[in-house]
Amino acid sequence: MGKRAWVAIIIAATILCVSPLVYVGWKFVRVFCPRDETNDLSFDRKVWLAKAHCHEDNPRGQMAGDIVKNHLRRGMSVGQVEELLGKPRYDSSKTKYTYDLGGSFRGCPLCYEVLELRLDKQGKLLKAEIVEE
Repeated sequence: MGKRAWVAIIIAATILCVSPLVYVGWKFVRVFCPRDETNDLSFDRKVWLAKAHCHEDNPRGQMAGDIVKNHLRRGMSVGQVEELLGKPRYDSSKTKYTYDLGGSFRGCPLCYEVLELRLDKQGKLLKAEIVEE
């Protein structure tokens, strides 16, 4: 075997050995580093709307807990949600709205969170939760 073949084998073996470690580390962060709600901020609509496209140091992530607990109610109409939070990203079925929250507040720089809203076919809010994408 030539030198290139050996280099390819070494690279492939390294990837195969390191990948499970990365996966286990990722799972560890997700399970043992829960969302830190002690840093939550009260919802401020002006700040929320101004930071719609901010990915780093986005205060939306810290406001999301307050929004879910105190501002979003099951049965709210799409119009009421959009009046409160502005225009969302949503899927083609229009039954899932997402609002970008920026980087995770779990201390994981690779994690990205969104506020996900599930709607029924009539456009009424069913569920709101903070999820990682």
